Amino acid sequence: MTLFQSPEWSEIVRETYDFSLRVLLATEGRTVVGGLPFAHIEDFRGPRRVALAFADNLEPLPASLWHEFERYLAADALPWTIRTLCKPSDAAHSSKVVAQHHAVHLPPTFAEAEAAFNIKHKQKWRQAVRGGVTHRVDTSLDGLRLFYQLHTETRKFKHGLMPQPLAFFEAIHRRFFPQNGFLLIAEHEGAPIAVMFFLAYGSTLYYKFSASSLSSLPLRPNNLLITKVIEMAIERGYKKLDLGISDTEGLIGFKERIGGRASDVYSAVYNPREKSTAVSEVERAFGEITKVLTAEDVPSVYAQRGGEILYRFFT
Repeated sequence: MTLFQSPEWSEIVRETYDFSLRVLLATEGRTVVGGLPFAHIEDFRGPRRVALAFADNLEPLPASLWHEFERYLAADALPWTIRTLCKPSDAAHSSKVVAQHHAVHLPPTFAEAEAAFNIKHKQKWRQAVRGGVTHRVDTSLDGLRLFYQLHTETRKFKHGLMPQPLAFFEAIHRRFFPQNGFLLIAEHEGAPIAVMFFLAYGSTLYYKFSASSLSSLPLRPNNLLITKVIEMAIERGYKKLDLGISDTEGLIGFKERIGGRASDVYSAVYNPREKSTAVSEVERAFGEITKVLTAEDVPSVYAQRGGEILYRFFT
């Protein structure tokens, strides 16, 4: 079972966004042989189903039953969307590759992992060390709020996006920290400059979020942090580091330079309804509101408040 197939993740999504969370079950007689969690959503777009809202990617459990589940998605009366590593068939109304998923299968020793690093990554990691960048682990709520501020700034100034609600991260913190979650913080001259957010599920450690002070990037804090977490993951006995999904060349290259293996991530749509003029107008309005709230001269607190109100509609 992966993080996004887990009951814990579904509960976080339900609690934060007030979605109705359900599981599509595969059965043989009276025996359950598989499942696919999904969100049943009713909003201005009409009733629809998303497997699973705000998950990086989702596969049925077990993934070998994908085509059996897909046939149900295609036959249902409601629209479905899914982002998955499973390749959709012609049963989908539309599908395309939207991102790359990367994972590092961790060897027994850090020396073996380091041997797989690209020379450019090694140079940048050592540059961070020479430049005086240090790191520490944090599992506190204060650390979470520090991450959230940097996360807000990264999304607002780098990507022009509102952040997820703080309540989303607080729900993750309650369920996973400190036993199965931690922050890795990079500091320079005593000031925090980058944070990476990790969750553990089973034998896999998930690199879930990352945030950096944009002015600190020449110090290469992210190269230092990802190196240190690989070392920590091996020491703690994890078998895999899940690096999540990426849709930009820079992030894809960053993950591949530490030995990340890529898989295609598909977005598939089943039974779409025709988008009305009213729905299109609301979606355009959300786009304009996002531009206003993430403008450079608008305080970050407004972007955060916008995310609290509107983020549930961004799925």
